[in-house]
Formats: sequence, structure tokens, C-alpha cells
Amino acid sequence: MNRYRTACAATLILGIGLFAASCHKKKVEDLISGNDEISSQLVNKKWNLTEQTIAPAIDVNGDGTPDTNMLNFLPECAKDDYIVFDKEGSFTIFDGTNLCTESQPEVGSWLLTNEKDLLITQPAGIREAKVISITGTSMKLEVKDFLEGQNVTITEVYTKR
Repeated sequence: MNRYRTACAATLILGIGLFAASCHKKKVEDLISGNDEISSQLVNKKWNLTEQTIAPAIDVNGDGTPDTNMLNFLPECAKDDYIVFDKEGSFTIFDGTNLCTESQPEVGSWLLTNEKDLLITQPAGIREAKVISITGTSMKLEVKDFLEGQNVTITEVYTKR
């Protein structure tokens, strides 16, 4: 469960998620402005994780049944947390009204490296997500990861609050 929570925290940024070295060094502003369509939909909104599935299914809780709905394992007090991305390339994860513990908002950075690749870095680690779709009210991300000894794809849906 701890590995899943760490992975969940990392992807919750997102999530989910995600920062990796780029082959070409560019300014953050240049990379963000080169992706105006996604950036304009992403920034200055409160994004809440509303769906999180994993394929192939893995037995997260050790009950012998493979699980696909990872949101079932997110504590109730974390289900109203939300993320805000800003146009300067940073994000903040805020606690919702249902607090797990008193804590400071978690911060990190984000970067669009091309049309659909979102790199996110936060204290839990570095992740890369692919933006499958984004509108003014919803965002769908796909993250490749390695959990429980196998490669998995985590699909996350965020909804604007």
C-alpha cells in the first residue's frame, strides 16, 4: 500500500506523475508558450482527481483479487484535494475541506516538452505523463509506471472544481 500511495502521490500531479532531462535545453517559457492550447486549458484551474485506473490489474490490497480502480485506495480525506498549475511552470497541491492531517500545500514544477508530454517534478519523485485530452473542464492523463513487478499504465481523469 505504501508503494501505491507513493506512486499515487507522484502521479497526482498530477496525481499523478514528472520531470526528466530534455535533449534540448530551452527556457521554460519557450516550452510552455509553444503549447498554448494545452497550457491555456491547464493553468489557473483547480483540478480534482476523479478517476484513476490501472492496466493490467494488480492486487493492491493483497486480497487475491486484481484491482483496476485505484481511486478506491485513495483515503476519503484526500479525494477532495486539488492541483493548481500556474503559467510560470509550477503547481501546488492543496488540501480540500476534508483534511487527512494539517499540512502545508505540496509544490512542484511542470513542463510541456512537446505537444502532449507533461513532465512533473515534486518531492515524491519525477514522472512523465501523456496528455490524452484536455478541455476547460476535464483532463485525461496516461502515465507509464512499474508497480508490483510489472509495467502498468495508469489513466487519470481530473475534473475542474
